[in-house]
Amino acid sequence: MTDKELHKLKRIELLDLLFFMRKELDELRAENETLRKKLENYSADHEMLEKIFRDVCREEESEKGTAVCEKNR
Repeated sequence: MTDKELHKLKRIELLDLLFFMRKELDELRAENETLRKKLENYSADHEMLEKIFRDVCREEESEKGTAVCEKNR
């Protein structure tokens, strides 16, 4: 919406516009927070899986005496 169009709006229309913009902002903030929490969980899961992978590789390498897992990274 252009500035010219905004100037033509009546007060009630401007208030409605502000109301809906605020509602959308609140919804987007809530969605953003949800996505941030999911990302944190995925990051934690990834770190845990990476640690398990390294531990398994160390065990296999000590048993076989070769760098088995290096090619799988």
